Amino acid sequence: NNEAAVVFRGTVSTSIKDWILNLNVSKPSDYDKCAACGVEGGFLHGWRSLEPAILTNLQSLGFGPGSTLHVTGHSLGAAMATLAAFELADKGYRVATQYTFGQPRVGNAAFANLFQSTLGASGQFRVTHYHDPVPHVPLEDMGFYHTTTEVWYNEANTQYKVCSGGEDPSCADSTPWYDFWDVKDHLHYMGITIDGAYCTAGERAPVAAGEKVKLGPQ
Repeated sequence: NNEAAVVFRGTVSTSIKDWILNLNVSKPSDYDKCAACGVEGGFLHGWRSLEPAILTNLQSLGFGPGSTLHVTGHSLGAAMATLAAFELADKGYRVATQYTFGQPRVGNAAFANLFQSTLGASGQFRVTHYHDPVPHVPLEDMGFYHTTTEVWYNEANTQYKVCSGGEDPSCADSTPWYDFWDVKDHLHYMGITIDGAYCTAGERAPVAAGEKVKLGPQ
């Protein structure tokens, strides 16, 4: 269909707790795309370090500005996917869909508003799973705010709720603080066990490159 996917892998499971605990941030860093905007500096550094190679590879495959892209990522990769989707759209690409899974907060409310005004609400989904702790960092008290639109799955991945705004208190934000330190919900999305090193479907062997798998009853 002359469309390309830009995919960011997630954090390796053995380092997730350390990554959360060592998130060295006290407030959003200045962002050069918007005077009032701030983003987490480490996420921005990660995206900008990959950006030249991604642009080169897209162009070598025939996808320049104006081309249709689909962007996705999990965990730390979800944060970089959010920045990538915005900046690729800013460069003239048509970002038709952006799906993230277990995404941390990327920037402040001004960035969230800029993200939505640039990409629109249609086709942009931030999927969360039950008590996954990662969507709760960095903290709102530090000045961070989620992008829309959250889709919150229950523990069994059998039902979901499409949430309102970036911080809906009836969705992932309803998670009690004492449930934040169990990372199992971060590693299971829509029937797939996700790890930065590989992913598996249910109890079976790792999914092979190019293989199609059912993503659960919903």
